[in-house]
Amino acid sequence: MHIKIPAEKIAYHFVAIIALMLASMSYASAQVQATPMQYDVEVQSILLCTDANCGTSTTLSNTTATFALASGGGPLATQQPYTINRIVQATGNYTHMRLTVTNSIKVTGSVTNVANPAGGTMTCNTVAGGVIDLGAGDNGQSHATPGALGIMNYVVSRVPPAFVVPANLTINVQPATLTLTYQLPFSLNATAGDVIPEVDIKFKVTDSLNALGVGASTCGLYISPPTLRITPKA
Repeated sequence: MHIKIPAEKIAYHFVAIIALMLASMSYASAQVQATPMQYDVEVQSILLCTDANCGTSTTLSNTTATFALASGGGPLATQQPYTINRIVQATGNYTHMRLTVTNSIKVTGSVTNVANPAGGTMTCNTVAGGVIDLGAGDNGQSHATPGALGIMNYVVSRVPPAFVVPANLTINVQPATLTLTYQLPFSLNATAGDVIPEVDIKFKVTDSLNALGVGASTCGLYISPPTLRITPKA
């Protein structure tokens, strides 16, 4: 997935979705990954910040919009205009970018060749509905194989202790939102009124749907975090 921030204060296609999801299930059986067919997230804001805490910030967007990614190696399912204001509002040395999304993600997908504790392999589908607490504060779905394919309403519970967050990225979980704060590979000394340069924001949700056998012919599913990278536009 790929976002390009274009010329000032114009609408553009926010061609990426933060696929943000941060739970992990603590089971010993082997996990299998697949790329979901649907991955919807609601973006609330994008800030340019002078530090990781956003002590001084410029609001690039505070428009709330839902974006969807159709995966499986194909193009985006939907691309909708998203307004970006590239005019700096406060003088400062900008070093970070922060994206805020709602703490809820809609995911649809199937994972095949999952080891079945009862023998052989099985297919695990996301099913319509929410997730449950699977213990240790981890959210997910658990049901008999394969389950009727439907939209899983995933709620992020925490950043798993064992999860290695990608370099330069900090993920914070709040009751209603997630924030992804990325340290830019450059700094930008800007005065109020300046126009910031274009950048590319790239996300990856390949193989983000995880499944494993949690009992005889019983599937467990959860979502793993995406990667995020921001670079100057080529």
